[in-house]
Amino acid sequence: MLVIGMVLALYWPAVQSLWVYWMDTDATTYTHGFLVAALSLWLLWRDDSSPGVAGGEVKRRGGRGLFVGMLCLMVLGWQLAFRAGIEIGYLLLLPPLMWCVVRVSLGVAAARRAAFPLGFLYFAIPVWDYLGSFAQLGTIYAVRLMLRVVGIPAYFSGDTVHIPSGTFAIEFGCSGLHFIIVGLAIAALSGELRGDSWRLRVRWVVVALLLAVLTNWIRVFSIIVLGHLTHMQHYFVRVSHYWYGWGLFLIAVFALFLYQRRFPERARKTDPPGLGEPALTGVATVPAVLALAIAALPTMLNPVVAARSTGEVPQLVRPLPVESAGWQYAPADERAWQPVQVGADLEQRWRFASNTQDVELYVAWYRDQKARKKLGGYANRPQGEAEVLEARPVSEGGHAYSAQRVAAEAGEALLWVEYRVGDRTFASPTQAQLWYSWLTLVTLRSEPSSVHVLRSPCRPDCAAATAALNRFLSQSGGSW
Repeated sequence: MLVIGMVLALYWPAVQSLWVYWMDTDATTYTHGFLVAALSLWLLWRDDSSPGVAGGEVKRRGGRGLFVGMLCLMVLGWQLAFRAGIEIGYLLLLPPLMWCVVRVSLGVAAARRAAFPLGFLYFAIPVWDYLGSFAQLGTIYAVRLMLRVVGIPAYFSGDTVHIPSGTFAIEFGCSGLHFIIVGLAIAALSGELRGDSWRLRVRWVVVALLLAVLTNWIRVFSIIVLGHLTHMQHYFVRVSHYWYGWGLFLIAVFALFLYQRRFPERARKTDPPGLGEPALTGVATVPAVLALAIAALPTMLNPVVAARSTGEVPQLVRPLPVESAGWQYAPADERAWQPVQVGADLEQRWRFASNTQDVELYVAWYRDQKARKKLGGYANRPQGEAEVLEARPVSEGGHAYSAQRVAAEAGEALLWVEYRVGDRTFASPTQAQLWYSWLTLVTLRSEPSSVHVLRSPCRPDCAAATAALNRFLSQSGGSW
């Protein structure tokens, strides 16, 4: 427990990121994270106190060098993901990194006992969002079929359901993802507490998954039926149906436990007393000190990077050559286009007019990058409120761009988006972030980075916008 606590302290930024997800009462998908963390700690404490470990019996075997190498690779991967602001990357590495520290510090038996408690933490890590779209699509098709069976007339348009009494939206939050995560966690935990074989554990997981999915289908379907029968006046339709869904889910969990009662529990295996060496009562041993010293590398490197960074953001020079090429400066059209770059240290934009065609230039500078303050990310929208219809990489004048065709109320437009780190350009924000992270690792300095966006409205068509962007780039010389 002491070793785990020290690793969590060293990787406190990851703990803070998890805290944000667990406290998000709007999305609610990971609000169960505190309970998962508490159960994981209890499982670690229980195994420390169980026969074969209590009293100081911890088996040690060779092969520690292999796990020292694994720990070094994980620490390197964590640091790269952290400096690149790839939150899911450094969160996914946290449990195995803790496990490697336990394996090097305390030996085989302690690592084996810590495997499930640390792996259980994955039910509180936001990796499950990638399943949400599939669960949402499955819910839409299942509800469509059930409405046809009961004879309620319904018209589906994407995730929107139109019935004679009103309209429902089966959004991402209606996918049942929270039920799925909690259901799988309960199945995994019950299998561990019962001491079941891996075959039975897989069975509990499959049954829990099916029950969670079915529960969500029934929830969405029944709410639509209530809306149809009450002309949209039922409490679950007008006010809230949140706890209604969890009530159905409790019934599903009860059904899982009833099914498990058909199979007898097995006694947990413990190590015979007398096998092994006394357990570590602290970290004052060579293996433990070595493991924690390796794990502490990011904590030591990041202050050095911050101290060596200038903290200055370059001031963008207006692309003056275009004035002699027929382009005139004009006020930026903020009503038609308002790009979003979260956490940018400096934002600048201009609009240039030439005959009937306009080109707008937007630049966002970053002194450093981290989670929720980086070139890419879900919250960043270079297109503003517009919808991206098409995206492809292009290369022009030695620069790489992501060419996007977007649609908004003002009409269609072309966006060419470029990401810069130092003197290198990228069409992909993820590649730019990884390059930035690598530079901070080898130079111990934060390289300023930026997002450059060129926009031209499709007047009279997008071919004219492409020609305008090419002409602007050639005449400006890319001096911006």
